[in-house]
Amino acid sequence: MKSQWEDTSSRFEDLNAKTQNIGFALGIVIFADSASPLSIKNQNMNNPVSKRIASIDDDKIQHILVKKRMQLIDPTVEIFPFDDPDHALEWLGNNSVDLIFMDLNFPGLSGWDLLQKIREVSQAPVIVLTGNIGPFEREKIEAYPQAIRLFEKPISNVQVNDVFQYLNSKN
Repeated sequence: MKSQWEDTSSRFEDLNAKTQNIGFALGIVIFADSASPLSIKNQNMNNPVSKRIASIDDDKIQHILVKKRMQLIDPTVEIFPFDDPDHALEWLGNNSVDLIFMDLNFPGLSGWDLLQKIREVSQAPVIVLTGNIGPFEREKIEAYPQAIRLFEKPISNVQVNDVFQYLNSKN
């Protein structure tokens, strides 16, 4: 029987073989998928107006991933992380953003309910990042026109590039 260390080490080696290490953040290794190059750069880097993005997820690691991946393409992007949906809603009621990333699963609150509440305080487009996308999620997302994309976690470099293409098309 493998020890806990051997099992963890083995899983890390498997993960490392499938991904490309891009650095450390707060002692957590962040990985990029090897299918997409990290040399992608925002086509609108000369634009002095930085993009403002809210990230609503109860998993702090997701905030780090979103921030690192977005800032690899455009270092001027401002990410406003919220692990509490109520705080995010309050903040969004008083601040504007270009985009909102959000999870569907929160303790005590459905992501679908959160999408409805976001619509009441912000007109910003929403990208739903969730750990499990099935037929139910694909069908239900259609009822929320503000939700422009449904991505499975973790966000990939290809998806980040798609986000920037969307944001730049709105200028």
